[in-house]
Amino acid sequence: MTKKILIFGLVLILLSSFAVADLTADLEWYYSFDDADLTGSDPDDMTGNGYDGVTNDATTGATGIVGESFSYDGNDDYVDTGFTGISGTTTSCYWLKTTAITQQAVLSSDGATRYEWLWNKDGSGDDKYRGYIKISNSVKQRTDVTVGPNLNDGNWHHICLVMDPSDSTGFTLYFDGVAEADPSYSHSNTFTWPSLTYSLYVGASHNGGSATQDFTGNIDEMGFWMKELSPADVALLYNSGAGCAYATLATNCSSGSSSSVSTNYTSTVFEDSTTEHTLTFENYNTTSNSTATLYWNGTEYNGTIN
Repeated sequence: MTKKILIFGLVLILLSSFAVADLTADLEWYYSFDDADLTGSDPDDMTGNGYDGVTNDATTGATGIVGESFSYDGNDDYVDTGFTGISGTTTSCYWLKTTAITQQAVLSSDGATRYEWLWNKDGSGDDKYRGYIKISNSVKQRTDVTVGPNLNDGNWHHICLVMDPSDSTGFTLYFDGVAEADPSYSHSNTFTWPSLTYSLYVGASHNGGSATQDFTGNIDEMGFWMKELSPADVALLYNSGAGCAYATLATNCSSGSSSSVSTNYTSTVFEDSTTEHTLTFENYNTTSNSTATLYWNGTEYNGTIN
């Protein structure tokens, strides 16, 4: 009886570790950029939090990684998110496609309090992503992360950017689902966010009501979370290069069996200091939470433990 209780407890623990993630949790705003999710030419905030974008000249209806995307021509094209209320750890994720080589803002607010993520190809020819966070002249972070290769190859690439203000080196950049190597810092501080001076722009940097460092290319499926997304979360959003529609964020980016993920898990269980057993889950489906096959010491478990 004791062993049966032990097995049941282990099953519950393992199933909880495979629980389906809800990628809408702590999501502040999200733009699909799909034609169906526009009011006129303005992108609707899919979260319902009210941060509907206001579009300035960006072109709707371009082909996206999922549905449609917005196209930016590098000449005063942007979307004003109306969002200034950053707090704590943040993650921004999106898909982009560009052939540009100059420094350009993808998601940015300039000013006395600044949050900027900029793309450029530096003088050595390396693809760089630059994060610049400024609270005052004495409290700021600036980092360069080499990404790629060939972010500007004209293909779609997925970017996720994590910033933890409680960590003086709290930048993590994911490129196509994989975390990049440790960045280099020219400034490094910890701080607490005040409100941004200007709202975040998509496709340019917002500086006193004007747009600078305009982006050239396409942007799709952009979300802003008030938390750190895990490597597993980022991998789900990347979805093996296929992207993830907003409607499927709450179910591990899966809308059906075609995107289901199965996994095996094996654990060693110690009965006492000298006796150990092997507990194995086989073909547990992380998307549908279906029942796995359970093996005890290599034998399929049928309620009897030897």
